[in-house]
Amino acid sequence: MREREDGGLLLRQLRYHYALNPEDTNKFATEINELKIHAFDQNGVFYKEFVFDDPAQLTEEHFIHLPLPDGKWDIVTWGSEGKGSLSDSYDMGILSRSDSGPSYNTGIEEGLTNIEEARLWIKNLAKTTDDGRRHVTDQISKLYHASLYDVTTTTTTSPTRIINVPMMQNTNTLRVVITGLPQTMTRAANEDFGLTADMVNGHYRHNNLLCSDGFPLKYENGVWENEGEEGVQNDLTVLRPFIDDTTSELTITIPQLEPYGYKDGKIAVKIVPTITQSPDYRSQTDLDRANTYIFEFDFDINMNLTVTVNGWKVRNIIPEI
Repeated sequence: MREREDGGLLLRQLRYHYALNPEDTNKFATEINELKIHAFDQNGVFYKEFVFDDPAQLTEEHFIHLPLPDGKWDIVTWGSEGKGSLSDSYDMGILSRSDSGPSYNTGIEEGLTNIEEARLWIKNLAKTTDDGRRHVTDQISKLYHASLYDVTTTTTTSPTRIINVPMMQNTNTLRVVITGLPQTMTRAANEDFGLTADMVNGHYRHNNLLCSDGFPLKYENGVWENEGEEGVQNDLTVLRPFIDDTTSELTITIPQLEPYGYKDGKIAVKIVPTITQSPDYRSQTDLDRANTYIFEFDFDINMNLTVTVNGWKVRNIIPEI
């Protein structure tokens, strides 16, 4: 990597890596199998999309060359776990505004779309009927991101110049494990139990931040699996939580709990404030590194509840009967 005198970077080839994970090791070659790289010119206008989905091109040793004309560029990269996964789970397009509010138009156009209006969002969102949230009922693919700004291409530099590009994962798994309930309850989990996560909007800008006027989301998964001899578990794949989010909420609904003092059979916890009770998760980097959060809800014989996240006890809940 060579720096220009004005602080920018000379771009010839890109070497991607992904090490912001619980093991702190480079997992780019094993976890990321598709890249969509968007190049925007010095005026912020979209120039071209480059797609790389050949496993031979996506290794720790392989360098990616972008055939760009001489000039200054902003480079935005989206990655996924498998070929076609980005298109299966996400749309890319632009934000437009009108008197009726924001709307999102699929597709970015070469020579027209500006980097500030470009967006990526979860596709196939059906509006819910209760609180106006957009409903995510399908498990979304893992999403990764990287960005470079004010880089320069020039034919006068050596083709061996390399920029190392760190990627980060934009999705997390919320794993809910329920133990201690009678088997008469857990056997009927797929019929009776509910799991939702009400979270902030899922509309990403080029800089990996959420735009302020996207739709809030409601994630839902009704498929429960056995966990050990007495428990059940359920996974929700969600867009990454932010450290300053105090409103997003995880809700479990078990109608059979209502006689034990749980109103409407519901248990609700604030996602980020609950996670950050653990000393292991005090910064945004800590949250982004974790990838999976295991919320364990353990009932005792009196239906009192202990909640732990990734092994850290965060809360006791004693119902009012």
